[in-house]
Amino acid sequence: MSEIKSSPQDQSVDWLAFCDKESTRYALDAPWVKDGWKFATDSRVMVAVPTGEPDSPPDAKGRRFANAFPLIEPALRPGIEWQPLPTFERCERCGNKGTIRKTCSCCRGAMKVKCDMSHNHDCPHCDKTGKETLSCRCFVMLGGRRIATEHFEKIAALPNVKWNSPNDNCESSVFFSFGELGNCIAMAMPLSAEHDPEWTERKLVTT
Repeated sequence: MSEIKSSPQDQSVDWLAFCDKESTRYALDAPWVKDGWKFATDSRVMVAVPTGEPDSPPDAKGRRFANAFPLIEPALRPGIEWQPLPTFERCERCGNKGTIRKTCSCCRGAMKVKCDMSHNHDCPHCDKTGKETLSCRCFVMLGGRRIATEHFEKIAALPNVKWNSPNDNCESSVFFSFGELGNCIAMAMPLSAEHDPEWTERKLVTT
């Protein structure tokens, strides 16, 4: 592995946006540091930044965090031609957020549900908001791969982002470089080639 340079872009990453805060998997609900890299992932997107921080200690159950470097290593090989991130049409349904808010399917917006004893209780599904968050089911195409908007926009918000797809396998990840030095890496898993036909593509903006 080549010498790792710490990057000031560590502070510009919204780390929790790349975590799965509701996950029961201990390695997904917060960022961690391993072998000079700081990682965060929700299992669909990952961000990695060189850091001088020490390795994260084992969790309360003694479990050590994985070394995710092999996943991003292809993006650090010499000779990769990083391309400017293209612009895509705005999704009118979600405003490019990738998610939409709808009336809770459990409480029907009442924020209360009845138990078997006919007692009212706070709805556990919507956290007493009467609304639930659903995927908008829109995506962009990068290198022949379908990337869900909610994942793409997280990465697009990073500074100085460029992209590359290192092989022709449409099921493999799309890689991104970002940061002042271009030495920070993000990756996104594509949707299945047999994705739900209800998903809609955000077309490329041409000039």
